[in-house]
Amino acid sequence: MKLSKQTQYGLQILLQLARRARTSQLATGKQIARQQSVNEPYVEQLVAPLKRGGLVQTVRGRHGGYTLGKAPGQITVLDIIESFEGSLELVNDDNRTANGEGVEIVWRHLAAGLREAAADITLASILENQNEGMPDYII
Repeated sequence: MKLSKQTQYGLQILLQLARRARTSQLATGKQIARQQSVNEPYVEQLVAPLKRGGLVQTVRGRHGGYTLGKAPGQITVLDIIESFEGSLELVNDDNRTANGEGVEIVWRHLAAGLREAAADITLASILENQNEGMPDYII
């Protein structure tokens, strides 16, 4: 299983918005595009699934922009993954094989572990660890 580039950008954008949330500042599409090194139309494509999932809100108007739809402690990595990738599963009913019940249990158990780990990581926990000078991968 490999996460899409959109999922990776989604996490980065949400972290960018979470940092701004501390000061109640909105981020414009142009600001996000510049920081993520992508073009503004692509930012709109990336934000769309996050808006559908309630993770991002849009404020219209001259001083509008994007902000988090929930507190950073309520947005998990699982929320982000599932906004872009759909349900985090390793097998589905289409992949069932004859007499493969024992193997399916392994994949389902592994998927449950991945889901649990991703649900335990919030934007707030990532930012806390970054602020403490810890590497990003130690959460």
